Amino acid sequence: MIGHRRQPEDGRTPTVSILDVPIRTRSGAASTVSHADVVRLCDGKHSVWGIAHRLMTSGGVPVGTLRKVLNIVTTLHSAGAISFVEQGPLKVSWAHVGVPHSTGYDSAVILHLAATAGRLSQSSHGNMRRATPFLGSDVTLRRCVQLPPGLLDATPSRRCIEHACELLSRWPEAHIQARLLLRHVHPARFAVADLEGAPGNQTSMCGSSLKQLGVLWTTTECPISLVENIVHEMAHQKLAILGVDIHHATRLVKNPAALCLSPVILDRLRPISAVLHAQYSFLHVAELDIRMLQQATIGAEQARIASKLSLNIRRVALGQATLRLHCKTDRAGRTFLNVLSQWADSISQRGHALLRLADFRIGRRCEYPIQ
Repeated sequence: MIGHRRQPEDGRTPTVSILDVPIRTRSGAASTVSHADVVRLCDGKHSVWGIAHRLMTSGGVPVGTLRKVLNIVTTLHSAGAISFVEQGPLKVSWAHVGVPHSTGYDSAVILHLAATAGRLSQSSHGNMRRATPFLGSDVTLRRCVQLPPGLLDATPSRRCIEHACELLSRWPEAHIQARLLLRHVHPARFAVADLEGAPGNQTSMCGSSLKQLGVLWTTTECPISLVENIVHEMAHQKLAILGVDIHHATRLVKNPAALCLSPVILDRLRPISAVLHAQYSFLHVAELDIRMLQQATIGAEQARIASKLSLNIRRVALGQATLRLHCKTDRAGRTFLNVLSQWADSISQRGHALLRLADFRIGRRCEYPIQ
C-alpha cells in the first residue's frame, strides 16, 4: 500500500506540493490531476498496482495519462513524500500475466512489482534535448546506455521511426504495454557499415538490463527488426520482474540451474531459466510477426516477415518441448507455463496458416505443410 510519510506539525491532513498534469476525461473535457489528487487516491486504499489497474479498467483513461500519474507516484516516492508499504504478498492471477492483456492487468502487476523492488527506470543520463519522441510521447529514442563494442550511436530516420510505430500498433496490446513499461530506447548501428548492409537488412542486435525496467538498446536500420527487438527485450524485463532471471529464480521455476538445450543457442547447454527467457521473448516476437503479417500489404514486407515468422515458430516449438521435459515449477509457475504452452500452440496453428497464405500471395510454392 501507499501511505504518507510526512505529517504536518499542526496535525492537519498531510499535503505535498502540487504539480498539475493535464489529462482528458471520457467526455473530452480538459482536466488536471495533481500530486495531491494522487496522494488522496493512494492513501490507505490502493497499491501502485491498484492505481494502474483501476485507471486501466475504468475506461476512457489515455495511456499517456496513466503513465503521467505513475510518474507522479514514483516522483513522490523518490522525494520521500510517500512510501511503499507491503501489507502481505501481492495476489497475482498468474493466468493473466503471461500474455499482454487488453485490460492492462499484466502491465499493472509488472509496474507494481518493479516499483516495490525499486526497479522502475529513473534514468537521467544523456541529453534530453536530443531525445526523439517514440510511440507517441510516452517513450523516447535517446542515448542512455553504454553500448557493447562494435556498436555506435545511431540517428534513425523519421520514416523508420514512423514505420516501426505503425508495425507495433498492429498488435494493440503490446503497443499499449510498450508505452506503459518503456521509457528510453537507445538507437544503435554497427561500427562496420557492411555488417548491417542496406536498410531493411535483417541483421540486428539488442540488449537491456534486467535490473531496470524500461530502458533498452537496439540497432535501428530495419523497422521490422526494431519492433521485434523492442518486444523481445520488453519480454525479458517483464519475466525478470516476475521473478525469473537468466541464472536464478525467486518464483515460478524451482530448478533454474538445470542445464538443457536452448531454442536459440544450439552449441551449448543453457540453464532452464535462460531457456524460459528465450521462450518467453520469442513468443512475443512470433506473436508480433503474426500480427504484422496479417496486415502486411507490400510483397517485400510480407516475404521478410514470413521468413522471420517461420524461424520463430521453430524456436517456439523447440522451447516448448524443452520446458515440458525439464522445467520444474511451483504452483504459480505451473499456471504461468500452461498459459505459455497454450500461447505457443496458438502461434503454431495461426502462424503456419498465415505462412501458407503468404506463400500463395507472394507466388511461391507452399513450404509449410499442415501440422
